[in-house]
Parts: sequence; C-alpha cells; structure tokens
Amino acid sequence: MTDLRTEIESIENDHERAYVLERSRVKTDKDGYNNAGVNKSSFYAWPSERRDYLNALARRLNTEVSIQVLMELQEAAIEAVRVKKDGLKSRNEYVRQSAATEIIDRVRGKPTQVIDQNTTQSGELTIRIIEVEQDADSND
Repeated sequence: MTDLRTEIESIENDHERAYVLERSRVKTDKDGYNNAGVNKSSFYAWPSERRDYLNALARRLNTEVSIQVLMELQEAAIEAVRVKKDGLKSRNEYVRQSAATEIIDRVRGKPTQVIDQNTTQSGELTIRIIEVEQDADSND
C-alpha cells in the first residue's frame, strides 16, 4: 500500500485527493464527488482520463483496505478460537459446556430445531355483539 499511498499523497489538487478517498468508500461517482465536497460541474470539468485515473486509484484503495480488514479479522479469529479452546479447561462447568457447544456449532453447524406447527385452533374467528339497553331514567 506504500506505492498507493505515495501516489495518492502526490495528488496536488485537494479536491481530487478527497474525491479518491471518498470514492473508495462509495458505489458511484456522484456519491464520491458529493461526499468530497466537489460540485458536479467541477467534477465533469476534469478530463475524462483524469477521472478514470482517480477512479482507478479509488478502486485500488478499496481493494487494499478490504484485504487489510480481512487479514486483521483472520488474525483475530485465530486468537478467538484459542480463547474458546481455553474455555474447555475452565473450572466452571457452565463455561466449559458453553465453549464446547459454540465450538461444535461452528464446526458442524447448529442442529435443526423442530417446530410443531399443529394447533388446536381452527383459525375461525367469532365476533359476538351484545346490545345493552339503557334505562330511561339514566342520563348516561
């Protein structure tokens, strides 16, 4: 990423640099230039070759960041597995059982759960209307 960083830092126009950074995070040119604070006419005033180059930089940056994130997650996952394995040695029975269940669920998948959908209700709805007579003496 050092070459990419140098390339991005060498962009002299602050708006173009901001566009590359923002465009690497979004799906469209419009979102990129809007988020970078560049108005539409300024963006389209840049030569198309320049826009293509900036978009290529943004794609490279997005790819580099995605790879770094995945590498960090993989490293963390290895540590997390060790923590779960260590849970199997806990003196607390609940912790051991929980760790064992989580490990098995991750390796084999959670067992399917049966849901009984039979009901004793017919699904029929009955509405009863009761009329209440009012006393003639009542002011209610």
